[in-house]
Amino acid sequence: MNDVLKIAAMGAALFSIGCASLPPYQAPPITDPGAAILDLSRIPSGSICTNGVLYAFNNSREKELAVPTGGRVGISSYVMMADYQVTYSCYPGLSFKPEAGKQYLLNVEIEDQKCRLEIYQKGAQNRTGLALVPGVLPPQYCK
Repeated sequence: MNDVLKIAAMGAALFSIGCASLPPYQAPPITDPGAAILDLSRIPSGSICTNGVLYAFNNSREKELAVPTGGRVGISSYVMMADYQVTYSCYPGLSFKPEAGKQYLLNVEIEDQKCRLEIYQKGAQNRTGLALVPGVLPPQYCK
């Protein structure tokens, strides 16, 4: 029994110092012509999955993020809203296939106590300059 307590205490200590958290995302250079650029300025920090590995990204530091192309990339975030005596939280996410040299805007949409993550391609030839990205799927991508 004493060994179980030692293992539990060691696990709690490792978790408290951050060993159990996701590794930080190491993005390719923004200038890489084979990368796509994600504008994260409209979403909170979250996680990104590329090449089957889940990473954390910190939106307080990274407003734009380069991602590799050629495969599906998953993005998830966390949203918490507080109202009088009620707190709502949700975990919106999506996955898509970015194209090299393209720029994308991620946005959290909140409506009727629900939230979703939306992605738009920048540079469209319309009045907003944005176009919905085709082929968006749920974020079940990191298996």
